[in-house]
Amino acid sequence: MAIIKPAVKLILREARHYNFSGPVLTLGVPEIYATPSECINWFPALTGQYCDVPLAEMGLSTNETGQKLGWISASTFFRLLRLKDVVSVDILGCEHVPDLVHDLNQPFPSQLLNRFGMIIDPGTIEHVFDMKTCLSNLVRALKVGGVVIHQVPNYSYNGGYFSINPNVLHDFYRANGFSDLKAYLILWDRYHAYTGEHLCYEYSDSVMGARNALASSDLCRYQPMILFFARKTTELSEIVVPLQHENHYAFRDEVLSSSSPSVHLGQTLNEILNRIPFPLAHSIRTRLKRMRMRMRSSNLAFRI
Repeated sequence: MAIIKPAVKLILREARHYNFSGPVLTLGVPEIYATPSECINWFPALTGQYCDVPLAEMGLSTNETGQKLGWISASTFFRLLRLKDVVSVDILGCEHVPDLVHDLNQPFPSQLLNRFGMIIDPGTIEHVFDMKTCLSNLVRALKVGGVVIHQVPNYSYNGGYFSINPNVLHDFYRANGFSDLKAYLILWDRYHAYTGEHLCYEYSDSVMGARNALASSDLCRYQPMILFFARKTTELSEIVVPLQHENHYAFRDEVLSSSSPSVHLGQTLNEILNRIPFPLAHSIRTRLKRMRMRMRSSNLAFRI
């Protein structure tokens, strides 16, 4: 598990908005794909503050690849965020021994409930078979006002039990007392995993519609990753399981958005499409929908 380079930068950028506070619970001990010099260079631009951890005091990863590339340790990353009370939870057999051994398929013990101001998942929940229990643990462990962060694969062939659709996180946390949701889809370039910049889209209605996930057309090279933030605003007595059905999906049969200046054109196209065989009309509508989504995403995409 690791926090990849673009996710490191986005977490630093979002620190001003979410005002992270501890204690922190991490699902495993993550590798941090960033060097001390990179962190010092990124810090002023991304956080609006200067890095207050001296270069000489930045600990390095004990991971073999991390040592070759000079990555900072997880404890150094949290210190950069001014978070010092950090607890890691994981199962036995992992590379880094956790502070607490616990199977996330099982409910958390009482001493972990309503305790943390921040929970960070650096790519763990996709390996947990009982997703409901796992996510319920996180809701119950977080204090009201606390922030949960997930960085998980949107598509990862044989990379875990699950590839996490953004709808899972959005629907579950909205239903369970969370607000201030924000997500990014990072197209992580496998060919340049440790260097350079990666393409990123904000996952929002304005980019993709309310219910559509964006993935790369070249999944051999790019791995879509989700970076998700949410703040707990209400303590619910019971965990809510969200329900999903076809009518949740946006832009089902639209040709053009109703907010488009070309509404009349959209109405004309619909009239034409209603007169031709349904399979052909469906194909045209779907192609137009994908074209519109590509135009939106290309306008709002950025590299980080």
